[in-house]
Amino acid sequence: MKKSYFIFPIILMVAFYFYYRNFTVENAIKEAEEEKQRIELIAAEEAQQAEAELRAKEDSDRRTAEREASDAEKIAERRAKWAASGQEIADDTAKYSTEGDKFAQEKADLELTLLETRNAHQKLSAETFELRKAVELGLVAKRTAELNERRFVEMVSIRAKASAMAQMPPPPPPPTD
Repeated sequence: MKKSYFIFPIILMVAFYFYYRNFTVENAIKEAEEEKQRIELIAAEEAQQAEAELRAKEDSDRRTAEREASDAEKIAERRAKWAASGQEIADDTAKYSTEGDKFAQEKADLELTLLETRNAHQKLSAETFELRKAVELGLVAKRTAELNERRFVEMVSIRAKASAMAQMPPPPPPPTD
């Protein structure tokens, strides 16, 4: 076997080892610096947060006092509006109740008129139907009578042709002289 198959990979492994070791040392230094910066940043943020919390608490107390005062005003306004709207609703209820009763009476009158009109229409429709029925029955009777008359005339003409009385007698014999 060739020696290059063993030598070349070993050389590459040695090169990789030195490169890896160099990288891990640099990376460890960089991570240490980042950790130091992160710790400093956290300390600065905690100081800012404590100061912000103090300001927020003072501001919150001031806003709470203002909000309670404005809430008391709003509650008084709402109660006044509620009383006014309650009176307005009562007035509107009485007004519309009266109108509703008037419209209910008008509806009852209109329904009665509609019922009378429907009954009159049904009566007229029934009369019209009966009259048309009588006319059709008359026409049917007329047609039947005409057909019977034709049949009777044909029967008489057939019997007359068949009877001896209706036929011409034979001509007399020529005179013999």
